[in-house]
Amino acid sequence: MMGTIKLKTLPLGEVCDFKGGGTPSKANKAYWTGDIPWASIKDIKGDVLNSTIDSITETAVQESSTNIAEAGSLILATRITPGRPILTNIRTAINQDLKIVTPKIEMDTKFMLYAFQSLEREIIKISSGTTVLGVRLNNLKEIEFPAPPLPEQRAIVAKLEALFSELDRSVVELEVALGKVGVYRMGVLDELTDGFKKVTVSTVIADLSQGWSPKCKRTQRTNENDWAVIKTSAIQAMAFVADQNKELPNNLEPRFQHEIENGDILITRAGPRPRVGVCCKVKTTAVKLINCDKVYRIKVQEDLITGDYFQYVLNSPKLLNALDKIKTGGSDSGLNLTQNRFKKLQIPLPSLPEQQQIVAEIESRFSVAEVLERGLRAGLLRAAGLRMGILKRAFLGALV
Repeated sequence: MMGTIKLKTLPLGEVCDFKGGGTPSKANKAYWTGDIPWASIKDIKGDVLNSTIDSITETAVQESSTNIAEAGSLILATRITPGRPILTNIRTAINQDLKIVTPKIEMDTKFMLYAFQSLEREIIKISSGTTVLGVRLNNLKEIEFPAPPLPEQRAIVAKLEALFSELDRSVVELEVALGKVGVYRMGVLDELTDGFKKVTVSTVIADLSQGWSPKCKRTQRTNENDWAVIKTSAIQAMAFVADQNKELPNNLEPRFQHEIENGDILITRAGPRPRVGVCCKVKTTAVKLINCDKVYRIKVQEDLITGDYFQYVLNSPKLLNALDKIKTGGSDSGLNLTQNRFKKLQIPLPSLPEQQQIVAEIESRFSVAEVLERGLRAGLLRAAGLRMGILKRAFLGALV
């Protein structure tokens, strides 16, 4: 059985220095979209930084408070997600939420990355802030940081990376299997809804309306007795998420005609390409929720089509492809699904008894897929926990 050797530690302030960054003035166009990457908290994901969302000019570096992290440097988030580290493969400027970490003593950069990852929760605990969480440098520098001799650091890194390599292979296998579950669901929808006579959407609709988008509060309602307007994010493929809403201000009277009811079919009509044409049936919903302007609310003719079948057919791959072709607009970031085009869309329409059989078969197969999906997601969560467990063992000296 592998023993445990206590690693040498030092206060973090004796191990390294920290250099902060800044944000050049957004009002000065000469500072932005230059050749120098500019990292913000949005870019701090994973172990390695290869690119940034934004970039700045050399003038911005010279005239603002930002600093440059050279390729191979370690960057640490100290605000918003305090304690999150990343190695940069590129020369990049940083903003005020980040710090460049420079060792004062002999330290392997990857060892420092993994050591900071193992301490992330501890750093969060010593952070503070009401709206934005941040850690003070004085408090950060007091944390005991592992600082064994350099050969020992490199031995720990080698063992960590061997273990992580095995774990990563398992994660990839789980993610591939999870993707296959999604492909299976889509295949089921096409298989069971195809091959019947087709009619236009207008044939099966009793009513189609779009909602109302007044200026609401920025926050979600906390009391179901208050009125709220749904956000488009409430509409997910085959799922209605009622808590995605904004509270209606007290000075505005609700428009009762747009209140969402059980059985409504909702489909997004405006937004970025992937978010236009997203459809779900409202199976259960809280009261006093108003449909927004960017979503169509549909009542179906129940003597021709069931709401469940209509939802499933509009989520089948063939119909999603047909929907994508009728979206209008000049840019993928802002497209529309017009009523006229949507109503002309052709859908397969079996008899009501056949629809009921199809829905029962879809839901039976989906229930099996859901059990499998839950197991795979649980496996991914366990993998994340295993990674943290390996890190903790490493810095307790159990891998030396």
